[in-house]
Amino acid sequence: MIQRRLGKYFKQLKQLNNNEQWGVLKSISTYFDYAGAFFRHGCLMDQYVKGKFYTYKNYYRKRIITQRRLEKIIRKVNSADSIHLLENKADFNRHFSQWVNREWAYSDTLNFDKLCNLCSGGGISIHKAS
Repeated sequence: MIQRRLGKYFKQLKQLNNNEQWGVLKSISTYFDYAGAFFRHGCLMDQYVKGKFYTYKNYYRKRIITQRRLEKIIRKVNSADSIHLLENKADFNRHFSQWVNREWAYSDTLNFDKLCNLCSGGGISIHKAS
């Protein structure tokens, strides 16, 4: 698997070198530059090639959000105590009901009268079969 992934990386770098029509020394330095960008900044191959990470100087590279930096932000912002709210839609709707401007019916507490009241309000109704 590692060999296949490295082969893919080398293929993308070779294609980048051919597209940019660089000389031999610049082409060789691209491999080392990508390795440095990966280990130092956490830059993935797609970010390096498609995002043209290779064109930026180190001053700007420090400020670009790479995959590793994004994961670090996500870990810092999303606490483990509240991650269940994002995984369970019913809990999310109960917790953030003041910002979600819809009326919800939960199947675990739903009876016929509540369903009639919900449907009589008019508008669009979305039902998800379980």
